[in-house]
Amino acid sequence: MASTIIAETFLGMVHGDEESFLWKRSNWKPELICEQEGHFTMADLIRFVGDINPLGP
Repeated sequence: MASTIIAETFLGMVHGDEESFLWKRSNWKPELICEQEGHFTMADLIRFVGDINPLGP
């Protein structure tokens, strides 16, 4: 799947950058309000952002 390739590419870039948050704060965990505690979904992220249609009307 293309989405897997894209996600793995970004993860590889962040993991390979010693200035990234993965290196600076390796114990970082998201602190978003979510429907199911400890399980964050894309829907939770969209609710957090508050913009269902980021491209406009």
